[in-house]
Parts: sequence; C-alpha cells; structure tokens
Amino acid sequence: MNHDPAPRPPLPQAVALYDRACPLCRTEMRRLKARDRHGRLRLVDIAAADFDPAQWGFELDALRNALHVRGRDDQWRIGVPGIAEAYRAVGLGWLTWPLRVPGAAAPRAPTAGSRRTATASRAGWGIAKPAQNPRRAATTAIAPPTSEEPAMDLHTLFLSLLLLQIAMGALDTIAHHEVMEKLANRRSAALELKLHSARGFVYGALFLVFAWLRPQGLWLAAVWLLVLIEVGITLWDFVVEDATRLLPNTERVLHTVLAVNGGAMFAVYALATRGDWALPSALAPAAHGTLLQSAMSWALTAAALGIAASAVRDGLAARANAAEPAPRPLLAQHPQQHFLVSGGTGFIGTALVEACSPAATASPC
Repeated sequence: MNHDPAPRPPLPQAVALYDRACPLCRTEMRRLKARDRHGRLRLVDIAAADFDPAQWGFELDALRNALHVRGRDDQWRIGVPGIAEAYRAVGLGWLTWPLRVPGAAAPRAPTAGSRRTATASRAGWGIAKPAQNPRRAATTAIAPPTSEEPAMDLHTLFLSLLLLQIAMGALDTIAHHEVMEKLANRRSAALELKLHSARGFVYGALFLVFAWLRPQGLWLAAVWLLVLIEVGITLWDFVVEDATRLLPNTERVLHTVLAVNGGAMFAVYALATRGDWALPSALAPAAHGTLLQSAMSWALTAAALGIAASAVRDGLAARANAAEPAPRPLLAQHPQQHFLVSGGTGFIGTALVEACSPAATASPC
C-alpha cells in the first residue's frame, strides 16, 4: 500500500512582497497586475503602515533589498527568481527565458544554518522552503536554484550581451572597415571616420564603467546620457554611410544584428539597475564574487583599451583625409572641341551627330 501523502494542490495566488515607495517597483507591479486577468498574483505593500514583516517570517530590511515572491507551489523566491515567478504567475513567463540560461553565474549555496534574510540579501537569489511556523521561518535555509530556476543574474546577462556586442563590432571593423572598404584611405570617408573615432571614446568610457563600477543615483543618469550620445552618433553614422559609399550586404546584415543585440543589452541593463536610481549618488564598486565576473571585467578593460586605440587611429586618418585637396576635373582648363560618338549609325546616333555638327543652327552639345 502506498502511504505517500497526496500532492498538495497549488495555491490560488502567488504573493509578491514589494516596496510601493520605490517608483520603479510600483510601476512594474502595477503593469504586471494589469495583465493578471485570472487573479493569480496578489500584491502586498511592505511600505504600508499596517504591514507586519514577522507575519511573513522576514525582516523588513531584507524585504526592501530584494523582491520576495511566494509561488503557487508555496515556495519563496527572492531577487531575480522572484521577478521571474511574478511574471510566470500572470502568464508572462516566456519573457524571462534569458534568466534560465544555466551555469552563467555560480553563487555559493548557503549553508544549512544560514539565516534566510541574510542569505537572500547577499546572494540575491534562492528558493526558501515554506515553514509551518512563520516565526521560525527566519532560520530556514535557502536552497540553491534547481535546473528549472533562473541561474543567471541580470548583471551577468548584461555583461554577456555586451561582450557579444564587442565581438561583433570588432568583426565589423576588421572585415568591413579595414579589409573590404579600406576607409582609412578614402577621402570621402573623412566624416565617417570622425564619427567612428568619437563613438570609440564613448564606448571606451562605458566599457570601463561597466567593468568596475556600479553607478547609482545621478551617476546612473550620466551613464544613460553617454548611452544616448552613442545611439545618436550611430544613427548619424548610418546616414553618412549610405550617402558616401555602397555598403556590402554582409555589413548591412551585421549592423542589423548589432542593433537588435544592442537593444536587448540595454534593456537588460535597465532592469539590472532599476533599483539603483533611488540610492544616493555614488560610483560603487562592481561585484566580482565569481571568477566569471572577474574575467568579464578584465575582458571589458582590454576592449576599452583596444577601442580607444582604434578611435585615435580613426581620428588621425580622418584628419589626414580631410586635409587632402579635392581632385580637379581632367582638362578643366581646356574646353572640349571635339567629341567621339561610338555607334552613331542608328536612328538615334544619326540624329545626335547631326545635332552636334558645326552646321547645326542650335546645337545642344
């Protein structure tokens, strides 16, 4: 006889403990609730006057540091997994597929005796096992994510997309700008080279910031201003390219892929830093808790140095090309007196020769 307990039915709602005092959190939760057609997500405001964190088994500081979501399976998910669970509750789980890439980050799993609130604040992810007594839940350990849970934090995902963007940009520069088009030797490419040089310096600054710093408050606004400047230069570059040269098909395709990846990259960055707007303005050091994060930072540093060198080279080439005199038309000082008409024996050719002959009274030639 099977004495295994019957599986527990799913809870009617997922519960999200969010901070309504945070403008970005409030906006995001309101957007999710608007998509909750079946009432599967319950929002609980931790900033409400009557909110009691002990009722839920958490400390208030931990709730303010990360989103806490109890899924319909009665398990708590904290941080990035909590965001994914909230999306999943309202039927938008497919939007969180990038967070399910396994092995991209490897935070250390907490020990069995670690406190739930402290571990959640440090690691930023996890599944808290439900406790029968909510006041004893504070000592419940967080299990590491299963294979079905997000394993990549948003910042690591952003850095991965950024490194992919750098690799494709380097391929575009070497294959198209240098080998196929030889822009540095074209006088007509002077303006395009100037734009590449300016954009290269902006890229270099952004790469170093993303590698080693975590901008907060007004400093984050400064970073987004640099991003907008880069976008403006890129759009201007598109116009100049089409006006001055015929782009190879491979270059157009690569530019499209770069634009798509760039949009996804900065969308992930916006999500990863949405909580940093409300913090005091500062340039905090970036987290380097794993070997992967450290390797990414050093790779971005090398890319910053490389693109800075390329920017200097493009700037010097643009200056040299702009200083070259414009080519003069052949025989500009000697008006043509004679014309050679090839194949002038047909109907049109005969009429053209007769019209241009010295005997014509009103020659169009």
